[in-house]
Amino acid sequence: MKNNKLLHSMVAVLTIFMLLLASQSSEVLAASEGQNDASTFISVPFEGSVAGWSNSSGNEFDSTVNNNVHTQYLKATNYSFNIPEGSIITGITVVINRRALDVDKVTDYQVRIVKNGNILTDDHASPAIWPFVYGESTYGGISEKWGTNWTVADINSPDFGVAISATGLGECTARINYIRITVHYTNPVVSTTSVVCGSLSPSISFGESVTCEATVTRSSGTDTPGGNVNWSTGDGGSFTPETCILSGSAGISTCTVSYTPAAVGDGSHSITAAYAGDANFLISSGSQTVTVNKATPTLSLDNTPVTYNGLQQEAVVTGSVAGDVSGILYNGSADVPVDAGTYPVTASFSPVDTANYISLSNVSAGSFVINKLPVTVKADAKEKYVGDADPELTYTFTPALLSGDVFTGALSRAAGEVIGTYGIVQGTLTLPANYDLIFEPANLTITELPSEGIKIQIDDPNVQQKQEFTAKVIGRSTGLYGVQVFLTYDSALLEVTNLTLGGDLFADFPGLNQLEPGKVSFAYSQTTDLHPDPVSGDNILLATITFKAKESVIIGPTDVGFASSPSTKFGDLNGISLGVYPGTLEANSGSIEILEETAISGAVTLQGRTNHIGTTMELTGTVTATSTTDADGLYSFDALIAGLYDLNASYQGYLKAVLTDINLDPQSYSITDVILLGGDANHDNVIDINDLSLIAEYFLEQTTGPYLQTDINEDGETDILDLVLTGSNYQKQNTPWSWTP
Repeated sequence: MKNNKLLHSMVAVLTIFMLLLASQSSEVLAASEGQNDASTFISVPFEGSVAGWSNSSGNEFDSTVNNNVHTQYLKATNYSFNIPEGSIITGITVVINRRALDVDKVTDYQVRIVKNGNILTDDHASPAIWPFVYGESTYGGISEKWGTNWTVADINSPDFGVAISATGLGECTARINYIRITVHYTNPVVSTTSVVCGSLSPSISFGESVTCEATVTRSSGTDTPGGNVNWSTGDGGSFTPETCILSGSAGISTCTVSYTPAAVGDGSHSITAAYAGDANFLISSGSQTVTVNKATPTLSLDNTPVTYNGLQQEAVVTGSVAGDVSGILYNGSADVPVDAGTYPVTASFSPVDTANYISLSNVSAGSFVINKLPVTVKADAKEKYVGDADPELTYTFTPALLSGDVFTGALSRAAGEVIGTYGIVQGTLTLPANYDLIFEPANLTITELPSEGIKIQIDDPNVQQKQEFTAKVIGRSTGLYGVQVFLTYDSALLEVTNLTLGGDLFADFPGLNQLEPGKVSFAYSQTTDLHPDPVSGDNILLATITFKAKESVIIGPTDVGFASSPSTKFGDLNGISLGVYPGTLEANSGSIEILEETAISGAVTLQGRTNHIGTTMELTGTVTATSTTDADGLYSFDALIAGLYDLNASYQGYLKAVLTDINLDPQSYSITDVILLGGDANHDNVIDINDLSLIAEYFLEQTTGPYLQTDINEDGETDILDLVLTGSNYQKQNTPWSWTP
């Protein structure tokens, strides 16, 4: 007996311990309320239903069941539930006490829960035959929620209830005595929700986002909150995602979203995180205020870099948002740049959306770059014989330079005159600072003359009519001391004005040196071989002939050549005797291009006069010439040599007119007419108060001698016409004159 009593005591203690352990493992308490009876019953027709329900006696309700048709719903409501606020509904159990009269052919057609007055939940009808005597049928259960979620308000509502419809295989009566409901629920633990966005005092600008974290913490027990957190704000922002899912352990769960303001508003945005609760925890919420400032727009340049083109090039400044750009400055100046360079650009900006963006004043938009215009200069390859003068080092270039821009300087080459290859380099050739000169080098090749040869060297092959040029006869020959040369030329185009033989080395042989129209002949001998100096490479200069191009209607190329191949001569060491040596030397002729003369003409008239004779025209440059205008102001300069000139027009009492840097090619030019401005009484090329004073001093006098300068129009008297003419040109200097060939 004692052993049995001890055993019972131990079982009791163990049971109590297990109950205590279970209570500590979870604070969630399962509970239920019911069975509750309805206080309101109504018959509700629905699709295909036939007979309704009526109260036959007491709490009994009858309906007639016909073969394979179903009754209306018997809708029972007003169950007077009082589930505690905050409870979580876990299941609903329905018990219906029903019977069939006379026959056993009645079954359930539909059994559904009524939610907020609507019959919408899952159907839990049973196929069991209703008995002849009352019997209960149970539907649902402790964890059955009939296909929907429930709130405490749904259950406690008078519109909460049950609806049943019956059917059968023959005509009979279906009777229901009561419909009872039991609601199962839990009492979850209290939770707390806190929100942290960014930092303790978060501040962002419009257009930015901030990360917000919700932390849900249990108040007791050992469970960890789960489920969703819903985010909201009353300030028009958006959350990504709108709902986050908690995760965590040890009673603390977190989840994050990104908040993006839709507008600045008042600058203070309240962010709320609402925990929806779960089976173990009640709902809770928390919030934090985020400061939202107006955003700062940025400015940028859309068209940099550009390339120098000689014109002003404006920077295109745009804002990061819609708005107006103004006050563009280039390195602090409003002047739009032309020259190549880097220009820091600042501007002001007024956004369209002033509610969310600030205005900008004189802020950086970046650097506007005007690149130098690249010009590729390609040196031309050149050749010459040893001892010859260097050919002109020329080049080609692309693209063309802009108007008014020119190269300065010249190419150069590596030093040396012996046979070999010498690089042609850029030398002093430069372009204005707005260009990037890209140089492609070439070579000058010095080669040996033909082994036994004489040639004619003409340094400048372009010759104008009436212009003289020089032809040098140079040569070399190994093992020979002398040579006889016979030259020919077109006497209709050229004439010889001078022949100079080779200096001290020349030996005069009577009868061999002749000059006649179209022919030149001479003999040359020396005491050494006719070969160049081995160090300098210079050829022997046999003769220098000066030719003059005649004035002729024939324009174009012509040759100075050899009538026959030069014949070699013997000479003794003293250069006296001359014998014939049977042999000839290779010969290379020279060539020239006879160019047409250039001429200019035009008219210079005098303001306020009808007779324009006597204006002095001075031409300076390649040649110098002077002329005067006729009564109509006409002048001309003929038979000029092509080149660069300045042209001056002057007359007593008038401002001078000057054209500079006139580059004349071989053709005739008509210079732009010009009218000299009158009133320069004292000839200082400025019309000012001094000129007016002189005219006033000698007003209405017969101006002769020293006073003639005040009679501007030379009508014999200093009068109102002279005064008006002078006044109309007051403060002017020089007469404007421009011309482009």
